[in-house]
Amino acid sequence: MAVKRVARREADVDAMIARALRTFRRAVADVIEEYRRTGRPVPLWRGGKVVMVPPDELPSRGARRRRPARARRLRPRTRSL
Repeated sequence: MAVKRVARREADVDAMIARALRTFRRAVADVIEEYRRTGRPVPLWRGGKVVMVPPDELPSRGARRRRPARARRLRPRTRSL
């Protein structure tokens, strides 16, 4: 019985985290769109520094920025003797 409660709580927490992330991303997109409409540069974190990005360099709201794929770390092959 207690195991089911813990699993349910974990599922509830996971759902709340996912909802919070969606809300946060939507809020950030709204702020960026407002900066674009008003013609103000947007402060963004790039390369360990804050950079002011002009509105004409910002991606449109419908365009999703794709991150480069991470290189998979390959394990060295071992020979069995």
